[in-house]
Amino acid sequence: MTLLGARAPRLRWVSPYLRTRGPEAVDLATMAGLILDPWQRDVLDDVCALSDDDPDMWNTLENGIIVPRQNGKGGDIEAYVLACLFLWDDQMILYSAHRFDTSQKMFKRIRALIVNCPSLNRRVRRVYEGNGKESIHLKSGAELAFHTRSASAGRGFTGNNIILDEAFKLEATMMGALMPTMSAVRNPQITYWSSAGWEISTQLGQVRRRAMAALMFLRLQEGLDLEQAAAALGICTEDAERYQRRAALDDGLAFLEWSVPEVTQRVRAVMSDPKLHAMANPAYGIRISPAFVLKELRAMGAIEFGRERLGIGDYPPDEDDDGWGVVTEADWARLVYPDGADVRPGRTGRRRAAFAVDMRPDRSKSCISAAYEDE
Repeated sequence: MTLLGARAPRLRWVSPYLRTRGPEAVDLATMAGLILDPWQRDVLDDVCALSDDDPDMWNTLENGIIVPRQNGKGGDIEAYVLACLFLWDDQMILYSAHRFDTSQKMFKRIRALIVNCPSLNRRVRRVYEGNGKESIHLKSGAELAFHTRSASAGRGFTGNNIILDEAFKLEATMMGALMPTMSAVRNPQITYWSSAGWEISTQLGQVRRRAMAALMFLRLQEGLDLEQAAAALGICTEDAERYQRRAALDDGLAFLEWSVPEVTQRVRAVMSDPKLHAMANPAYGIRISPAFVLKELRAMGAIEFGRERLGIGDYPPDEDDDGWGVVTEADWARLVYPDGADVRPGRTGRRRAAFAVDMRPDRSKSCISAAYEDE
């Protein structure tokens, strides 16, 4: 029997809902020639869910979807964008990606789906193909704009829907440009689409922590103790304690993540298990070849394979913990020189200054810090 990828995400937090416009988005995508997998349809159900209190409002403002590469995330984005443009009649839809070629590729794919569907194409007023300023305008006045992300991209726009692709490269300064565009809009929605996070994934990390805190709340409500809750969520006890401190439901967020437990050992012998590959990749055995996944493991190494294929992210420290995310404050305090310690002094008799240098993985920023004994 062929092992297939998991349809359901390992981590799922969604505020309960009774109604969704997801099936409408699926039908529109089918009409445009885009056939979605069952897991992709499930994602649209959660993202396009309606509030039980007001059926004219979305169930959530923010939606985070994390799934390893080449599983079909792009197809889900295309279906969602088409729905925003042709079904919801949103006046301004903004698609943003970190890389220029990603934004261009999405523009071309959306344009091709529209052109090849006469009933959609006849609703288009014009298409701009300017380098870096691609957009599609409907006769109704709706506009879909494509941008490569920057600290200023999004300023001046009033967006009903903001689609943030490659969200692992999304920084707080970029969100500062984008989020205010939605403040005066009724019923806005923002979606984060990404593979697993990096050490620089500040915004994606914040979204994920909120979802984990909500999931921790549910596990504790079920009567699990801390260790049992940590095991259920696939996290270490230290992380479970952090989520326990801020455990609370988040009714403004939907979060779906295909991944293996974070406590999975990052060694080849463990990561070669096909059951882990299927757990983290909903398209495993469909468009992702099991044999090729094993070749990826040999070629990429355990750390990169863990992030790119198994969805094990590396997120920056939580600023709500006062920055003590990698080394706890208690551990740091224990390393302070005790009185009377034999520490080699500088020329003045004081302890010598200590220096530390750090740089982001993409080399975009670096920092040099110094600590010294004052007068």
